[in-house]
Amino acid sequence: MSDNFIPQKGYYRKLRVYQIAEIIYDVTFIFTQRFLSKGDRTIDQMIQAARSGKQNIAEGSAAGSTSKETEIKLTNVAKASLQELLIDYEDFLRTRDFELWEKDSPKAVVSRRICAGNNDSSFFREAVKTRSAETVANIAIILIHQADVLLYRLIERQKADFLRHGGIREQMTKARVQYRSAQSSRSSQRAPSTLRTPKMEEAFEGVDVVMMCGVSGAGKTFVARGLEAQGFVRLSADADVWEAYGEGYARMPAAEQHVIYMRALGNIIGRVPELLRQGKRVVIDASMCKRARRDEVADMCRQAGAQHVIAYLDSSRATLLERLKARKGKGPDDQFVSEEELDRFLAHFEVPEADERFIHIKNNTASTKA
Repeated sequence: MSDNFIPQKGYYRKLRVYQIAEIIYDVTFIFTQRFLSKGDRTIDQMIQAARSGKQNIAEGSAAGSTSKETEIKLTNVAKASLQELLIDYEDFLRTRDFELWEKDSPKAVVSRRICAGNNDSSFFREAVKTRSAETVANIAIILIHQADVLLYRLIERQKADFLRHGGIREQMTKARVQYRSAQSSRSSQRAPSTLRTPKMEEAFEGVDVVMMCGVSGAGKTFVARGLEAQGFVRLSADADVWEAYGEGYARMPAAEQHVIYMRALGNIIGRVPELLRQGKRVVIDASMCKRARRDEVADMCRQAGAQHVIAYLDSSRATLLERLKARKGKGPDDQFVSEEELDRFLAHFEVPEADERFIHIKNNTASTKA
């Protein structure tokens, strides 16, 4: 996976159309100084139009790193600015009874060939210093027509790039999905041995919904990611909370944390019926420490004609403390839990009962209860 979803842009100086736009600006600057009277408002208008053509190509190329829309808009502004400049040159020739060279006239053909084969601005700066007003204006018009064609092609290519790759938001989303997929793949390679035991495979055969069940540090996410790698859709309350509050969640009062977590748990459980209608297999990656919550999901499954099982992860208090002390608080599966909080979880945890269908996972040993 490549995380370079912001492409390197801004190499506008290598663009043929930028080089022509720069020549047009230089030619226009010299033209206005030589042939227009001091104080004529057209001087500023023509220079600004020529400058806009050049500058917007550069700005559009740079903006393309984060906004295709802005890139296309600015390139189109450059095109429009040069059209404005074209009209100024045509007006100059018409109002002074100078000749506007026909496209196929000998002078136009020769000049067009020279313009098309030369990107050196210094060549044109020297050439227009000695040519007549009529010749310089016609050379500028030829250059503007060539730039217009290239700008049209550039805009079409930018539009095609947008259709093929999308905008920055789409590329960021794609990069994020690829990253999470890679992370999930790495996690699945470290899946606990219980997922590969014959009893575990038999327990999950034909199961549509798996409810993880256990206190913090029991290894619920470890097992859930292994199931995710096998095709299950993993719904994580911790992931939703982390996405909304990040590290700030750990600094909230316990009562507020409880409200937030229970709301997130309700949200992911609410997604189960629709996922089942889509034919998905689901693993609920949450503590599911209360019988009432587990019964709620079990009822959903019965109404949908789906099979469910509870994966009850059971570890000693010493093992749980050891795992929790190793946490760094840097992600949804790595949130801090104090010894006091752990004891509170253990005190209020409702162990699955005999009439609930569950898998008891303890010390890498799985057994099934019907």
